[in-house]
Amino acid sequence: MAATTLPPRTSEKQRKVEALITLEQLGTRGALLEKETSMHLYSKRSEFRQDYCELEESDLKMAENRKQEKLKLKQQLSKMHSNVSRFQRSLKDAKPSSELVQKLKEMMDEIETSILAFKNQQREIYEILSKDEKVVSQEVSAFEKRIDSWSSGGAGGDPISAKPVRVKAATESKKAMPPAVVAFEVRTMQIGGWMAG
Repeated sequence: MAATTLPPRTSEKQRKVEALITLEQLGTRGALLEKETSMHLYSKRSEFRQDYCELEESDLKMAENRKQEKLKLKQQLSKMHSNVSRFQRSLKDAKPSSELVQKLKEMMDEIETSILAFKNQQREIYEILSKDEKVVSQEVSAFEKRIDSWSSGGAGGDPISAKPVRVKAATESKKAMPPAVVAFEVRTMQIGGWMAG
């Protein structure tokens, strides 16, 4: 009989070990990808350094938030684990009595409440993240369509043109400028702008 119960336990242990190994490999892979991304984008020698400073700042904030959330989850899980361990010790060490049954019932209720609260909290977080993922994927799809329409010659969408906006702003600001400054601005735009030449 004992031989028949051993294989499921060993296979369960093997699955747990495999899951932990896979988790560790994914963590390592994620760290390598993050390092590679930051190496290219945030390099001080990169020509895009100024453009990505804001991105780097938000990335660091999100990394800090992930660390804090991970720590919070570990604390919650360790608290639940200690409650379950305390319950198991109480079951093993105690002698049956009505007081013990009442104490165990209270401990079980406390454990069940904490587990349910944790599950509900994680479910809410998952729902929020799921909604955010849908919104982001819709936005990405819209941007991809816009880029495709721009590259195909503007058949589907109107590309955003900065020229009319600048003309409106320039004409509004020209009203307040002296004529010599307006003539200089017109001449500058005719030769190609400030960086022409």
